[in-house]
Amino acid sequence: MRPLLIAAGVLLVALVLGAGCSAPEQVIYQKHGLSFTHPPAWNLTEDEVDAGGNVTLTFDLGGGSQLFVSTTPNLSAQFPPTERLDVLNRWFTESRAHLLNVGAAVIEEKQVMVADNPAHRMLYALRYDDIAYRNVLVVTARGDTGYTFHLWALPRAHEQLVSELDAVLGSFQTG
Repeated sequence: MRPLLIAAGVLLVALVLGAGCSAPEQVIYQKHGLSFTHPPAWNLTEDEVDAGGNVTLTFDLGGGSQLFVSTTPNLSAQFPPTERLDVLNRWFTESRAHLLNVGAAVIEEKQVMVADNPAHRMLYALRYDDIAYRNVLVVTARGDTGYTFHLWALPRAHEQLVSELDAVLGSFQTG
């Protein structure tokens, strides 16, 4: 009987210690019709809504890296479709052109899905204040509202932060 109690005690201690070693809980952001989870170390430093209803969230990710999440309501009025480009493609094309104008070097572009909506994703490099950043821009739309996720990451933190951004995008919901 005693060996059974000792074995049960060891198992209980292992379970308790193992539970303390699990990944930290995610924080849920839920405001302005947006919902997504993010790591608890990401510090929301700014939550602003302008007169046009545009929402901009700024997260300090530590070590000089940031994530900007923004909404653009009435997207079709700002980026009307053309014969060749729909609203989402036009918005992405103009965002890409702006980044190229400020010296960004595009590394990779691809189409992805965010919250069951088509999205454009671009990985690019940009030097700012003599620091070389590796950034990710993701744009998507739901109805006539556009959503932007813009990760500014220092090269040493890029891989981990992109993985965390992917988790944010996987949890993203509107409404």
